[in-house]
Amino acid sequence: MEAANMYEKEDNKYHAHMAYHNAVDCFLKIDHPMTTEALKKADLLKDNLGNDKKQAQVYKRYFNDLDKASEHYQLASLYEERSGTKHWSERALIKAARCAATGGNSQRAAKMFEKLSGIVAGLLLISPSDSWSINARRKLSCCLCNVSLFKQHRIWSNPAGGKSNLFRPTRLSPRSQHFVLQKRWL
Repeated sequence: MEAANMYEKEDNKYHAHMAYHNAVDCFLKIDHPMTTEALKKADLLKDNLGNDKKQAQVYKRYFNDLDKASEHYQLASLYEERSGTKHWSERALIKAARCAATGGNSQRAAKMFEKLSGIVAGLLLISPSDSWSINARRKLSCCLCNVSLFKQHRIWSNPAGGKSNLFRPTRLSPRSQHFVLQKRWL
């Protein structure tokens, strides 16, 4: 931190930013509250690097604050979307939705999963010969896993109090997943 402060006084923003990131890596092992302080200072120096993913990891792992982790993953998703990497944007949004669902914020998780459901709808429009490719299968199983994860969290807030078949997550083969998705969303 002292080196970062020195660089900041010299008005060398790049080296100060990198020194703060090095401080974050050191503080993760020693002092968790200082990691967030170092990340905030790094954000103030250079906002365009997208430190939200790292902040979300800190809040999730060390502070167990899933709401803040979800917010930062969502910001990371927006940053990745603006930079043109849709795949990483979707992954960050999935993590944000999982944090929100695990933290008990089901409305926020539902909104994120609705945004992600466009991915599933796009996969169903792929021709049958392409839909069994490795990448399509991975995305399909990933989306099904997240939908079933969200439904599993909805069991806990079920007003009837019991578990119903509607909310039971299932593990299916890739071929049967395709047909289940057609029945659920078409």
